[in-house]
Amino acid sequence: MGSGKRFSLARFNEDGSMDFGFGVFGQVMTSFGNDAEIYSINAQSDGRIVAVGQAQYVFALARYEN
Repeated sequence: MGSGKRFSLARFNEDGSMDFGFGVFGQVMTSFGNDAEIYSINAQSDGRIVAVGQAQYVFALARYEN
């Protein structure tokens, strides 16, 4: 995965506890091969999450499911 920055997300339940059904122990990391930064996150009505940003000045988009 390299040593650069990655898209990193954690999902929480309504009571503030970690949602362990999401990713690995409630967290997910996505590597684009270079330094990556998330600029915007959107939770969709179907429960999926869309993250938009850049990876070394190139547009990056990731969509996460349950």
